[in-house]
Amino acid sequence: MAIKRPDLVRGLVLVAPAGMKSQQVSLTGSEALAEPTVESLKAFRAKAYARPQPELPGWVWRAAVERVKKSAVARIRSVQQPEDGLDAPIRQLAVPTRVLWGRQDRVLPLESGAGFRNIPARSLRKWQELEGCGHLPQKECPEPLIDAIVEALN
Repeated sequence: MAIKRPDLVRGLVLVAPAGMKSQQVSLTGSEALAEPTVESLKAFRAKAYARPQPELPGWVWRAAVERVKKSAVARIRSVQQPEDGLDAPIRQLAVPTRVLWGRQDRVLPLESGAGFRNIPARSLRKWQELEGCGHLPQKECPEPLIDAIVEALN
């Protein structure tokens, strides 16, 4: 929307964004979305956080598997085409944009975001790497994420 109709978008806060053809989601992340099992979700969780997380009861894992199976994420990924990549369109982004990335992200490692550095200088307001944070800053280190969103709204 921000690329096709920038007049309708006030700004963006991109958190460990995906969408580049050159970008690879870790195999663990792809497996957890495509064929979720308790084991694949546990492996994903282990990679998603910078710090170890408390163990969860078995019923929570089984419920999570069912939730992922019913979610639209796997279906959305399955219909994505090579031409859907943002590699070229990102160069046309014309709205104020902030990019946040966990330095310890092992699902979409920081280096996989190189293409997002092609956001035009006039639009890229801030590139922020969050120390001690993995792929889920909204859960692991929410304060800098909240600060970035509040900053973007002002």
